[in-house]
Amino acid sequence: MGFGRVSSGRVRGPLDAAARGAGFGSMFALEWNVRPRVRPQLRAGVVPNLARTPSVPDLSHAPFLLVWEFTRACALACQHCRAAAIDKRDPDELTTAEGQELLRQTAAMGTPICVLTGGDPVQRPDLEELIHLGTAGGLRMATIPAATERLTHERLASLARAGVAPVALRIDAPDAAVHDAFRGASGSFASTVQAAHEVRGLGLPFK
Repeated sequence: MGFGRVSSGRVRGPLDAAARGAGFGSMFALEWNVRPRVRPQLRAGVVPNLARTPSVPDLSHAPFLLVWEFTRACALACQHCRAAAIDKRDPDELTTAEGQELLRQTAAMGTPICVLTGGDPVQRPDLEELIHLGTAGGLRMATIPAATERLTHERLASLARAGVAPVALRIDAPDAAVHDAFRGASGSFASTVQAAHEVRGLGLPFK
């Protein structure tokens, strides 16, 4: 039986049944050399229950890490983008209800970590809802947002309250001009550095 495909499209197979087999399909990322970070003490109002090391599942039955390409929507035009990003949401994305079921099945099969990427996950208004659901179900929920004007202090604080851990940001060069050219957006380097300061200021795990 094949694996359910997770990207901008819909789930195309039962994850719980698919996890019982030899090998892993394209929806799974299997990482062997993970060094989990202990979550630091967070500020008041932030979900504190992820200060734990993710347990390693039986890797013959479930992957250690699930990467969900949450949306194609993104304001950047990065040269390496696999999602063929556009600055609007794809109507064929998983719905919130489908995402909730995906996270429930992911937790049920023993996978401890889910990473929400894109596109830009911040362009989905249900990002916090799904992070909160996954966290409540025992998953460690990470995200890789794009450093755009949408990634405000208020939105990062909202992600923190939902339980995100960690937030990852990407710097592609030590030179702003090179980074901005790679990301296809002027000011992207400065926005990324500012977002990094905001993430650290909120006491969030950061990569």
